[in-house]
Amino acid sequence: MKKLLVLNLLAISLVVGGQDMITSIELHRAFGKPLLKERLQSPQKFEDLMDHYPSSWIDGYAGTTITLQHGNTKRSAEGTSNGLSSGQKNLLSDGQIGDQLTFDIRYISKNSVTGINEQRKIHSTFTIVTDQEAKPSDQIETVRNYFIHQSFKKLADGTGDEFTGASILFTVDPQGKITNASLTQSSGNLQADQLLLKTLLSMPNWKPAQDKTGRKYAQQFVLDVVKSGC
Repeated sequence: MKKLLVLNLLAISLVVGGQDMITSIELHRAFGKPLLKERLQSPQKFEDLMDHYPSSWIDGYAGTTITLQHGNTKRSAEGTSNGLSSGQKNLLSDGQIGDQLTFDIRYISKNSVTGINEQRKIHSTFTIVTDQEAKPSDQIETVRNYFIHQSFKKLADGTGDEFTGASILFTVDPQGKITNASLTQSSGNLQADQLLLKTLLSMPNWKPAQDKTGRKYAQQFVLDVVKSGC
């Protein structure tokens, strides 16, 4: 399987302004681990979808559920084993780039100490992705400097003492433009929140996600900004 793109803006740390403050930026996919759309074409069992599936220590199943979320709409399909039911296969075939998939697998495993069978659960969340995910058009250093000059120096000058960090959910649309940015965690400082949103929305366009045919897709990301003292 082709290796997935590793997002290249992760855990950038810097000292802001002269204050005793380190701000780190983390950019990651909005929902869970990546799952290539190609893997949804003809899977027969969960092992075809999940790497390192623990089949060796599963003695039986109490039931399985796959949930597909597209926008605000959720649909689920049930199964009884590692093998996917027809309803689960149909649900997976409807999955689109950017949709969220959740696997809930209730299984039976023997406790290695007591020897008693116990019911346990695997709960895994994935984002359906293409092999060319969205990414910033500029190099890491350019993006880093953009945030330093547009947000962090201003935060240090005017709002740094009160800033505790924030999380922003946003979408890179098929044209590469950042849209639908919204705070999922406020910094507790209105001025800082507004400045971070403005900075993100005014970023240069990204390279959008696209499949092998060249068709482009929207993809959601989360930008986490964390302040810690030093």
